[in-house]
Amino acid sequence: MPWRPTVAGAASLGTPVGIGMLNPLLGEVFAITEIVVALTVITVALFGSQALSERAFRLLRWFGNRPEPPAPS
Repeated sequence: MPWRPTVAGAASLGTPVGIGMLNPLLGEVFAITEIVVALTVITVALFGSQALSERAFRLLRWFGNRPEPPAPS
């Protein structure tokens, strides 16, 4: 469904903004934490060991609700 990335992006951006309206410091902490987690997963996927890279790519597929690729024969 093409609307899923849009909704996920809006929720990802809207949550820190909404919290930031109530408490700016808490919203900032929440946004920074979200960015750090995303960058950590991407960095591990690209530059980690083979096992960690495989797990990070599985996590990214899980976030995107995509099926596992077929196993090599």
